[in-house]
Amino acid sequence: MMLGMFDLESWKTFFEMVFYIVGAVAAVIAVLTYYWNAKLEQSRWLSSLYQRFYEQETLKPLRDLLDDPIESDAIRNEVNQETSRFTDYLNFFEYLGYLVESGRIGKTDADAIFGYYLACLQRHPTVQDYIKKPDKGFERLQRLLWPSS
Repeated sequence: MMLGMFDLESWKTFFEMVFYIVGAVAAVIAVLTYYWNAKLEQSRWLSSLYQRFYEQETLKPLRDLLDDPIESDAIRNEVNQETSRFTDYLNFFEYLGYLVESGRIGKTDADAIFGYYLACLQRHPTVQDYIKKPDKGFERLQRLLWPSS
């Protein structure tokens, strides 16, 4: 049977091609949407972490203390006494390490926003030694600070 210039088999082939093209376009759109949503989710995580770290007062005193380029007695006291503000501070970065390892946020983004304060942890030998103790539970922070270790 002929419909216009095409027979039924030609129409069937035409509609199959259209179906495959629409399917392929839909798949591309789905992949792009997934990546866009993943980036949006990373931005939300980073924004939340930024607010917790920079805008709330709870981490500020230790942030200021560790900002000192020379390890002071005050820093050694925080570490040796294992104050809650010290362990809370490290737990913040342990969580950051978890988010990086799980792919929730990228390492490059974490370094861009928190790199300076991660470096502050690395500059004080007493803090380094504490983080590296296996019984303290800061394995993700270790991997964040010293990826090749």
